[in-house]
Amino acid sequence: MHIDWSIVISVSIPLLAATSGQIIAHQLSQKREKQKHYNECFQNLYSPIIFLISDYIIAESIKMTYINQENYTEEEFEEKADNSYFNPDRIFEEILNLFSLNLRYAKHDLISEFYNVKVLYQMEKYQEIDRGGIADRIEFCYTFSKDYLVAAEKQGIVLPRKIKCDLFLLSLFNILRNCGCINLSNKIIEDYALLDHLSQKNALVLEAIKISNKFERNKSNGYRNKKVYTKAFEYLDELCRDIDLFIPKIAEVWKTEITKGKQYKSEYK
Repeated sequence: MHIDWSIVISVSIPLLAATSGQIIAHQLSQKREKQKHYNECFQNLYSPIIFLISDYIIAESIKMTYINQENYTEEEFEEKADNSYFNPDRIFEEILNLFSLNLRYAKHDLISEFYNVKVLYQMEKYQEIDRGGIADRIEFCYTFSKDYLVAAEKQGIVLPRKIKCDLFLLSLFNILRNCGCINLSNKIIEDYALLDHLSQKNALVLEAIKISNKFERNKSNGYRNKKVYTKAFEYLDELCRDIDLFIPKIAEVWKTEITKGKQYKSEYK
């Protein structure tokens, strides 16, 4: 049987073109939908909450100033800050409420941590448990900030100056906890003004984020990942030298706690 290839080709080309067009259109549609989802995630979840986190950190710093320098008790500060915007509990509750409204945009790990910190917050609010500090709240803020960085990178967002400072503080919190410097991590908010000044040194901020991310990626290796700890302690030593240039007294406190962290970690390697 003789095949008329001119007819086959004349029929096939339009079909192939139509099929290719449908595939390309489908891919473009998927890309647009994905970009739309990223935009919604950033606009509804990441962007508004990261700025609330920034306000929350400032509010906790103000609270520590009143308690440490003005000799306020927790109760006295809460009474004074009750009708103030910079009431840390009010801001943190706003963070939780906004997160609840936008759960569909969050990753599973972040949602899990959100529910943990929400339960603790509610139990503290209704005085079912004693307030155990703000470490759990800062831990949640740190986890959120990691996801924010990923979302901002996808959107090509240039980080505002105030957000860089917060990311610096939160990354340091994670590094200090991993290095066994719990006293420093629990009280890191007290050094907010100093860290805000140091965050102007962009290399310090980027290195803190980098090391913090390495700890997250190597969690399964635990104490065996000696390189990560070595790099982290080298970084903390460098940071202490920078702190010493401004406030030697605080630098001495940091050096003492970092030395304890080194000793603690060396016992488990």
